[in-house]
Amino acid sequence: MSCADSPLRGSIKNEWSVMAYSFFSLARDTHQELEPYDDGRVRIEVKVTKSGVASIWDKELLIYAASLIVDRANRGEGLSPRITFAPHDFFRIAHVKNAGTAYERVTGALERLQGTQIKTNIETGGEGSDEWFSWLKTAKVNYRKDPKTGDRVLQSVTLELCDWLFRATGRDNRMLTYDRRYFDLGVLGVTTRK
Repeated sequence: MSCADSPLRGSIKNEWSVMAYSFFSLARDTHQELEPYDDGRVRIEVKVTKSGVASIWDKELLIYAASLIVDRANRGEGLSPRITFAPHDFFRIAHVKNAGTAYERVTGALERLQGTQIKTNIETGGEGSDEWFSWLKTAKVNYRKDPKTGDRVLQSVTLELCDWLFRATGRDNRMLTYDRRYFDLGVLGVTTRK
């Protein structure tokens, strides 16, 4: 199966407001709510489904997706909120071992990113709206069955970013470049890698 938008050839990038504000849980366990954020200028509310709030580790998938979108645009291929990528490329960039619970990590992240509902007054791409949105409009995991074990083996992931994040990524020109060592950081002193 072709994964047209991977591998990532360019820099790791993320949109400024996603980096600056509290949209994600810092806990590994299922977190059912986040306190609303309001500094007098910016307001952020986060609601969740039974899968829990998207975590800082789930955010890594959004960082990777935004990086692919910008990379594709920089190569002159145009902007689209929909991408397809090879999971092993995400694991390579995020420094995650492609074994054991890798499948569950990706499917769980996609479920939480789509299940987390956000409402904010932060405008992107010159537009604002009063609505709840999820990080992902759609998400699909393509797999094959291992003939020996019957386990699912990830082949590709297709996802579509929400309008808010896509506008921020494609129009605002507030993308910041990450050092590739970002994915080696632990959160709250917890090592998260191999």
